[in-house]
Amino acid sequence: MKKDVILLLCENGGILFCSSEKSEFYKSLVEDSNILNLNKNKGQSRIKYKEYTITSQKILHNNNVFYLISITTNIFNIDYYKRLAYIDSLTNLHNRNFWEHLKDGILNFPKYRTYGLIIVDMDNLKSINDNWGHSLGDEAIRIVSQSIKESIRKKDIPIRYGGDEFIIIIPNVENNVIKKIINRIKYNLSLKSKNVPFTISVTFGFANTNGIDSLQLAFEKADYFMYKRKKAKLNIKEKQIKS
Repeated sequence: MKKDVILLLCENGGILFCSSEKSEFYKSLVEDSNILNLNKNKGQSRIKYKEYTITSQKILHNNNVFYLISITTNIFNIDYYKRLAYIDSLTNLHNRNFWEHLKDGILNFPKYRTYGLIIVDMDNLKSINDNWGHSLGDEAIRIVSQSIKESIRKKDIPIRYGGDEFIIIIPNVENNVIKKIINRIKYNLSLKSKNVPFTISVTFGFANTNGIDSLQLAFEKADYFMYKRKKAKLNIKEKQIKS
């Protein structure tokens, strides 16, 4: 770790001194970290925020309040870099890298008797991107991810596997519970879709496995059933168009 920035702020947030030319950046960093609110009622506060350690000392001088702030860049903050490695920045779900390391046994994970695995695949993301733009396409992805997060238990693991595909790993679960989770996702998705000018359609596939070392096999089974359902939906749509 190395000290690289000293910042002196007055009580209203004005910059009195900064040892870096990027004074506005570091002032914004301090404000976003909320350390000044923590520091109001005590002499000194210290927090870790993103890849920084921020220390703030409250100084009283002639009835005025000042904050002397030291901002340290953590050369290697393991928690921060683990988050970068394993968390999808758009959805805050686990990412593909996390999935690969989990199924390959690189990550430590509690052992359960059984696991359920659900695949959630968006049917029409390309159409949304083409017709409404990628910003609303990203919003559609966030809506699906939020619907998933609100439909599962704390110990369940939601993963953004690819651009429009998600995985949910569900420890100690049977098929009837999986179906309940799928129905909750459908319900939450229908509510959240009311806030956008298009329909968000998804297809599900699911499978069970007896061990974490066979998650890949469960994924392949769930993927197979998901594509069968997706094909059936397309066939129904084509028949409706022809009729």
